[in-house]
Amino acid sequence: MTQSGTVEFAGLLEIGDIIEEGLIIYNQKANTIKYINDVARNLLKLRENAEVKDLEAVLRRISPDDKDYVKNRFLNLNTTSVVLNMEVRLIDQDKLQYMCCNAYWLLSKST
Repeated sequence: MTQSGTVEFAGLLEIGDIIEEGLIIYNQKANTIKYINDVARNLLKLRENAEVKDLEAVLRRISPDDKDYVKNRFLNLNTTSVVLNMEVRLIDQDKLQYMCCNAYWLLSKST
């Protein structure tokens, strides 16, 4: 952790390897996935070397009733830097999978 209280990218990887929550680090500018921990990979049924197209496939599984809600919450991420407790339903083989997630806007120098 730096003096400003931010976590360096390498620290996020170490945290991601030990926490019981899923962690995905996505670089919006480069449109690439920087990191996915095993929890997120298993929960979202992503392959080992998942790419952005794999995340896009997960987004297509969002329940139609939740799509506007998710879009609006992520639009807020640009101004608030954090989205907490976003509840979303994913359709998985005609069954609903309930998830709660957080999203954080990281400074580009962090990654």
